[in-house]
Amino acid sequence: MVAKDEEEILLTKNQSSEIPPRVQHHLENPGKTDPELIGMQSGSYFGGDAMVRFEDTVGRAKPMSKDL
Repeated sequence: MVAKDEEEILLTKNQSSEIPPRVQHHLENPGKTDPELIGMQSGSYFGGDAMVRFEDTVGRAKPMSKDL
């Protein structure tokens, strides 16, 4: 499932979802098998700081302020 702002979209095999810039989103796997994800980034800047984590439920990074 892809949650973008207040919208939730259940994706099935071979489906995709575009996430516009500055839209808070998260992914969730409601299924029983592990998903395979491919993330693609587009634009003129691809630095590691181009993405900001607001919340991280699996402990990868500290939450950041929403006032960025």
